[in-house]
Amino acid sequence: MFKLLTGAALVGLAAATQGTSAAQQGRLPGLSTRSIVMASPSRPSTYGPRHIQLGNGTSAFINTVTSASPALPGLIPGRGGLVLIMSIFVEETQAEEPFSIYIPPTPVGVERPMLVAFHGFNVSHLDIWANTSFISECQARDWILIAPYSRNLAPTGPGSSQISFGSAQSQLHVKAVIDYVRENFSVDRDRIYGVGFSMGGGAVMSYAARHRDPERGAFAAVVNHTGTVSLRHTYDNVSLNLQSLMRRIFNGAPAFTPFEYARVSSIDLDSFGNLVPGSRHMATNLAGVPVRTYYGIGDSEQYLVDQSIALDSFMSGISSNFELIALPANCTAQQQGHCWNTIDETEVCDWLAQQSLPAPGPVGQVVADRNARWGNLRVEPTSMGDFASLDYSVSTSQGSIRLLGTVNVDEVELDLADVGLSASAPFSLRCGSADSTGDRILVNGLSAPPQDVLRNGISLGQDCQGGGSAWCFDATTGTLRIEEASSLSSLWSIVP
Repeated sequence: MFKLLTGAALVGLAAATQGTSAAQQGRLPGLSTRSIVMASPSRPSTYGPRHIQLGNGTSAFINTVTSASPALPGLIPGRGGLVLIMSIFVEETQAEEPFSIYIPPTPVGVERPMLVAFHGFNVSHLDIWANTSFISECQARDWILIAPYSRNLAPTGPGSSQISFGSAQSQLHVKAVIDYVRENFSVDRDRIYGVGFSMGGGAVMSYAARHRDPERGAFAAVVNHTGTVSLRHTYDNVSLNLQSLMRRIFNGAPAFTPFEYARVSSIDLDSFGNLVPGSRHMATNLAGVPVRTYYGIGDSEQYLVDQSIALDSFMSGISSNFELIALPANCTAQQQGHCWNTIDETEVCDWLAQQSLPAPGPVGQVVADRNARWGNLRVEPTSMGDFASLDYSVSTSQGSIRLLGTVNVDEVELDLADVGLSASAPFSLRCGSADSTGDRILVNGLSAPPQDVLRNGISLGQDCQGGGSAWCFDATTGTLRIEEASSLSSLWSIVP
């Protein structure tokens, strides 16, 4: 899991060279065109750290600006583009998140694919630039490349804030970076890809599984290189010092804070590499997403190879879009088979280029660790600090929605148009709980109160006061609220 940047690579990355095109300049909100053009090695302070106000208390800082040039190893001479080393202030954590970004020399307004690359253990976002060729691949394809630092704020000691293991806190920082880039540059939201190595492989898988809102930058495809996809299993296979670090990140050992480890793992494995009985596995949310997992033959980190194989076993049961690929590791003797060089970045990007954000399937499961949108459903847990889950299916031909087997679910929200149903046609909703509690379902998209609402064949008048099974229509939002008090399977029929 250890990988070091070379001094030459860091020097090259920090070098400021020639000016940028007008198209590039036009894509930098709040910046002086002259301040960028005049930046040079002899006048690095001409630009300097620059504050960008984004509104609502969120701001970003550009620390370094440089043209993509031979000063960065492996780049295409004359291809152009812009490299920025930035920091963004994250409102949720009141802290800054460093990140680096490559912007291709594409005209303003032309949407481009974006690759989000997650670094490995004990290095920073600059690892992507120094130890992979993803920047030259993005150059050749006119893709945007961003590499977040994935900062952890737990008191882990000097110089270890980049060791996050994809914690929920660090993912707030990654999300802030992705949101910033999406809002300020021309990104094709259907072609956002994620890639990560080792600790970063676990982080990219977790981020992809926990961020499935198609409107907010869900990953269209993911490449995981020997990732820490089970943090409980990782904890049991690392040194005592690293276990101590993980306890500080996750507020205890897995035996005492199992949810904090499982919520940012793809799968939950015990010490022997077996799926934990009764556990919720966040990779469930990736059933329709193309995913590749690589590992190096002879990798010294055998427990990570074991996790890759266990992930394959789990995903093969729920997805036809998962691939496990074992390759000879082109690593140095010091790296002991555990390095980025196992994969061919060109081949990886060729595969990613074929993928586009898949529409949420008509049948599936959701595992939620918080109140968020998961595909076409917003799921709000009843109790925070535990998983919510449900099975769903939609039949457009029958005009039906099924939300069954709910566990720890307080509320589910959906939009008729999103699930492919017409607001002007009758539809049915079957709901049922697996934890002896009722559920609330919000259905958006109606323009007027329903003419009739039946529960198990019995017509019910509108009741907005609550208490028992009832329904209420909000004309302002066009939302039908169904309160199902029983945990038993119930059929609601709505006549617009």
